[in-house]
Amino acid sequence: ISGFLGAGKTTLLCELLPQLTAAGVTPHVIINDYRNALVDASQMQGLARQVLPISGTCVCCDSRDELLDTLATLTCGPDSVLLMEANGTADMLELVEMLSADRRARRYSLPIQVGVVDAKRWQKRYWNNALEAAQMKTAGWLVITRGQEVSERRRAEVVEDLRTVQPKARLGSMVDIRDFVV
Repeated sequence: ISGFLGAGKTTLLCELLPQLTAAGVTPHVIINDYRNALVDASQMQGLARQVLPISGTCVCCDSRDELLDTLATLTCGPDSVLLMEANGTADMLELVEMLSADRRARRYSLPIQVGVVDAKRWQKRYWNNALEAAQMKTAGWLVITRGQEVSERRRAEVVEDLRTVQPKARLGSMVDIRDFVV
């Protein structure tokens, strides 16, 4: 799960985890954040079989070995799904390539990226606009958060931008979360 800082990644996970459990899927979670991975992980205790925090730097950079070692030792059953919340500044192309190629991640299916987009702040991050857009280029699903807090015109602009950035992605909102489970 990707998205810029404050886009709603943790909120999405907290909504999704009970629905996965209700559908008979056992969720496991890896949380990556610079300093507060433990805080986010504590919010999810009891919602997933395992919640593993990786604090420090981004999992696509300096913490990549910690992530890959965690993947190599993690025990997931056949009815399980592993969800990872990437740091808000993660280079998703690099992360997806790493997860697709490194031998320590071979026992998992290829990654499916869910991009989380804050409708209020999309492309209003000045020098970080390019990074925010780049994070969505590899997403198969795009979830728009805070859509009810913006005008219909603004929401349409965000949707149009996202269709330009990643035309093949499925687009939805937090209200459509059940579509991720089905």
